[in-house]
Amino acid sequence: MLVYHYDRITKEYKITTQANVDPKIPNRYLLPACASFTPIPETKEGYAIVYNETSKTWEYIEDYRGKTIWQDYQTSKKIMKIGSLPFGWSLTQPEAPIYISKKEKSRQISFQTNQILYKGVVIHINKVARKFIATTKFLQHLCMIEPIMKETETKQLAHYNPKAEVSPTTGSYTLQDDWFQEYAFSRKEVSYIKDKIYSFWQAYKAEKYRCLRAIELAKNKQEIDNVTFNQNCIN
Repeated sequence: MLVYHYDRITKEYKITTQANVDPKIPNRYLLPACASFTPIPETKEGYAIVYNETSKTWEYIEDYRGKTIWQDYQTSKKIMKIGSLPFGWSLTQPEAPIYISKKEKSRQISFQTNQILYKGVVIHINKVARKFIATTKFLQHLCMIEPIMKETETKQLAHYNPKAEVSPTTGSYTLQDDWFQEYAFSRKEVSYIKDKIYSFWQAYKAEKYRCLRAIELAKNKQEIDNVTFNQNCIN
């Protein structure tokens, strides 16, 4: 004779064992607490087998344990008990309001592009350094890479370098040629360095602006997700 054991609190089926014979009454089997002689039904995916002590039968109860459920796009919790889903909760994460999706995507683009900017600047700086047999660190300082990396406002860039020049009309930032020439660079070499570094920076800024503008104009989540930074524009 088989005995089907269940949990004392949840009544969920646990294990099947062989029943012990009653030593006082032959052909009679002992039934332990929290157990039944009634066979359990076949297992069913997504359901737990639970014993109903009132009807003395086994029942299927929904089982979502271990799964994450959502009340809204940012409120979630993990199911720990058997039973149906709480009212107002779903197994599917609701889509965030579009303004939230735009804000998150803009943050992702900014983070990704900063990584691309750093990598690209290093590559371009190294190329210039090899061409002019100068150290990378020297050229990073020379070309004002640190404030560029921080995307500092142009009007604040003069603070980093006394030889910097800010246009009073446009606010654009330039480095005076004589500051380069103090380090024995010719005017042609100065022009080459400035063109290489700043053309890269301008291409990066333009592509980043395009991405952020596309996010701003997106009408749905799919259009937001499709916005990607085109690295080919700065190679």
